[in-house]
Amino acid sequence: MNNAIENVKTATHDLQHAKQHIQDALNSVEKQENRTKIQSTLSAIDNAITSAQQTINNYTES
Repeated sequence: MNNAIENVKTATHDLQHAKQHIQDALNSVEKQENRTKIQSTLSAIDNAITSAQQTINNYTES
């Protein structure tokens, strides 16, 4: 069973993979309306990755 920080690290790794898939989608989208939506999703994933990395960097064990 993983502890809390291991779960955060796993989630961060998963987010990075998701980011790659969203970037692939962005590279293949044709309609500008859809491009805007995908870019918004990419931005949200970037924010989530940043937040998770900050959690990892600032995590303290009891």
